[in-house]
Parts: sequence; C-alpha cells; structure tokens
Amino acid sequence: APINPLSDLEIIHTELILADLETVQKRISTLEKNLRAGADKETRLLKDILDRCATHLGAGKLMNRYSYTEDEWRLALRDLHLLTIKPMLIVANIDENEVTSPEKNPHWAALSAFCSSNAFELVPLSAKLESEISELSKTDTQGASEFLSAAGWMGCMASINVDEIMLPMIIHSRPGTMTPTGPYDNEPALSPLACNPSLSLR
Repeated sequence: APINPLSDLEIIHTELILADLETVQKRISTLEKNLRAGADKETRLLKDILDRCATHLGAGKLMNRYSYTEDEWRLALRDLHLLTIKPMLIVANIDENEVTSPEKNPHWAALSAFCSSNAFELVPLSAKLESEISELSKTDTQGASEFLSAAGWMGCMASINVDEIMLPMIIHSRPGTMTPTGPYDNEPALSPLACNPSLSLR
C-alpha cells in the first residue's frame, strides 16, 4: 500500500476523539442517574460542563481546542484523563538525508499543516540514523558526537526537552506506544494505550 502518513494520523486523531467522547458520555450517564436521585447543584454544574465537552468532541474537535477554565479543569476534566486535552508530540520517520531539511519530504507539508491546525508538535526523525547513533554511542561517545556533527543533526531524542513539553504522547515511527500525562499538573503517566500506531514518511 502507498505511504500516507496524513491518513494514518487522521485515523489516530479520530480514534482518540471517539475514545474521549465515550469517556465523557459514560460520566454524563452516571451524573444523570445521580440527578434523578436528587443530586446537588455541583452535580448539575458538572453535567453542564461535560455536556458542552461532549458537543465539542461530537463535532470532531480535540479537547485541546476547547476553551475551559482552571475551575472547570479541577471540577470536571482532570479526573477523566482525556487523551485529546493533552499536548501531543508527533515524531515522523523520514529519510536520513532529509532530517535537517524535512520540507524536502513530499509528505511533510501536508503533515505539518495538519499538526499546526491541531496544536500538535511535529519533530522529524530518521529511525536509521538514530539507530546508528545509539549503537555508536555505546562504545564511542566522541565518535558518536563527530558522526552527529558530520550529519548536521543532534538526534531527534536529544533535541526534545521532555520536562518542558510535558510529553503526553509520542507516536513512534515504528509500532510503539502512546503514553499520556496531564496539562495542568504533573500527573503520573497513565498506562500505555492498547494500540500501536505507525507513522512513517518513507
């Protein structure tokens, strides 16, 4: 099959939205039962917030594009661990000759536009080059440094400051896992999702 990383990413995008929508709808269902039993004002407020979230997700939009207050986050959203509310880092596998100029890749422009419109961080990676760097650095740190310098590349993983990005999700260029964390506070990472996406531009 022809390589189509944008289509792959759109599928993942949709699956994440549907997963969040299911989470929100389950919570709403529980709140509705509580309201019928005579729950308090806070429960009604919580349901109103989640109803708006469900409408947003139902329109095919990520929760990172939903405007919510910190109070709404604390009251309604934090404990749901929604996937699309978190920042997302997309690591795209490209040819080693393109790592310093990924725009040369025919898929890069469309993928970059999609990521930009959804507030995703997009980082190029050459799996082949990263593998060579990793192997070389085990036995020859200086040689690995010289190799990187010659390639004009510092290495994808070395260029990512996980603490600054609060890395919520990495889509590996080869089958891997996606591990979420939280936007407002440093929550422990959740269990990896039960899916192994592949995103390759080569």
